[in-house]
Parts: sequence; structure tokens; C-alpha cells
Amino acid sequence: STRLCCLEDANIKSPDPLKGCQISHTFLPHRVGGPQFHIRDLSLSLAEAGYEVEIVTGYRARKPERETLAPGVTVTRLPVISIPLTRKGAAVEIYYRIIPGLPCHLRRSSAQIFHAHDYFHFSSDMTAWVSRLTGNPMVLTVHSRHGFFTINPLLKFFEWLYDTTLGPITLRQA
Repeated sequence: STRLCCLEDANIKSPDPLKGCQISHTFLPHRVGGPQFHIRDLSLSLAEAGYEVEIVTGYRARKPERETLAPGVTVTRLPVISIPLTRKGAAVEIYYRIIPGLPCHLRRSSAQIFHAHDYFHFSSDMTAWVSRLTGNPMVLTVHSRHGFFTINPLLKFFEWLYDTTLGPITLRQA
């Protein structure tokens, strides 16, 4: 079952409904998988418990899009830049997605807690940075390890570089 502890454990007191922000580089319906369903189900459960949740994600559009997923749950899709990390037509095509407007969006957000999803993603790293600037707590859920980069020596190097530089900073902030 979906745990509601993330926002409750943050120990934030407010007379208004607590506002949380889930951040992921991809979301339904444009990307379908376990993390996307997890984010959706957790957000819906939090809304049922009386919290307000905004899901912020990237989308290949020229301008931001906003929709209501359910009462208390909104989805904001920001323009994204996708950088291919594998050659087109490879058995597994891997992209690194950058959401340029994410830091500004999070800084303007009324969210009291940030919940980033996955490691080795710009969205999680920028969430950690904004969390540090604003003092808002950050939760990080790592859905998978990026070890599949071992198929390419250059990508393996970037994996090592991230694990020894930016990765630990993001993990410490969470």
C-alpha cells in the first residue's frame, strides 16, 4: 500500500492543507512505467488524506501545460530538453532530460516539501539545490540504479563522475 509518511514525517505544521510537490523528469501518459504509476498513486492517496499535491514533470512542448489529475492533484508539464545518451536505434535508447524552467518553478512554488524521483537526473539535482535555497525539506525516492550505463565506457565514466561529485550532494540534501 502507498505510504503517506513522507509529508507527515516532515513534521510541518500549517493551518492550511499541506502542499507537496512531486518532481519527475517523466510522467504519464507520455512515459508509462512503475515510477510514473507510483507518483500518480502516491499523489492521489495524499490528496484523499487532505494534502494538496503538484506533480512537476518535463514534456516536449514549447510552453508549460497544466492539468488537474484529481481534486487536490495538479500536473504541471514544463518544456524539456532530451539529450540522447545512446545511439538512435540501440536496443535501449537512453536520454538525459533537462527541464530548464524547473528551478524557477520550484522557487515560486507554494509547496512546503519537495519529493524528487530518481537518482542521476537533473530534476532531482535541481530539487536538492532549490530545497537548500528555500529551506524546504526534500524527499528522494530512487526507483532504479543507473548501472545500465556499463554498456558504454564513456557513459560509465559519466556515471562514476556523477557518483563522486553531484550525486552525493543530492543524497545529503534529501
